[in-house]
Amino acid sequence: MANSLYCDRCRKHSQRASSIQQHYNDSISHNRCPVCPFDSKTWDKLLKHHQSTLHRTVCMGCDKGNGIIWDPESKEYQDHLKEENVCEQCGQHFESPSNLKNHKFVYMPRSLECYGCYKTYKTFPYIILHLESGYCSLGIDTLDLNKTAVKCY
Repeated sequence: MANSLYCDRCRKHSQRASSIQQHYNDSISHNRCPVCPFDSKTWDKLLKHHQSTLHRTVCMGCDKGNGIIWDPESKEYQDHLKEENVCEQCGQHFESPSNLKNHKFVYMPRSLECYGCYKTYKTFPYIILHLESGYCSLGIDTLDLNKTAVKCY
């Protein structure tokens, strides 16, 4: 065919650029990146492409775990994060904002040191639990904490 456009993967000829573009957009054999020329045979490879290039955000908690690709700057994506209580780090969906808030502790750095043994913790309540447990090398326990609290009061 003279001046024909050709899709190697599907062995399809087309006379017009718009026809071949429509073929790429509609074919289940093509999973294309909207940012670069990447074209994958499978949805999973397209998801991995987006996860590695950050061209788009992949929410793996969507579509029954099959994932949905979002433009991270879009209002739709921002609305999705709020409405579905989605963790931006891992894409996990939660039943409530409170559950999401609790989940985010996973990503907090251990930046607070115990004053006794210098182990690091994510929050002050975790340090208090550590001290109450009696495992601190200083030998501080619940009774010591209560005496200190009374002195502060």
